[in-house]
Amino acid sequence: MSDISITHHIYGRKAYAEPLRYVGALTISAQDELRDAALERFGADWVELIALPVEDIVTVVSPTSPTSPTSPASSVSPKAARGRQP
Repeated sequence: MSDISITHHIYGRKAYAEPLRYVGALTISAQDELRDAALERFGADWVELIALPVEDIVTVVSPTSPTSPTSPASSVSPKAARGRQP
């Protein structure tokens, strides 16, 4: 086992017609522990269970992001935004 722990956000659905929903977080020290640890903690009655490592999450919109709905950059029309220089 490694001394490094990785936290994953776990999403799942119990029927394919359902959207994925947040189930909880799980911290493991080895990737090969993920399946067994998730099933032990959240149960085996899922048709789909996915794990997203926290370190891989990319924030698209948040209160502090430069393109949040309340920031001035988001009020620029798409046409005007295309004409901007980076």
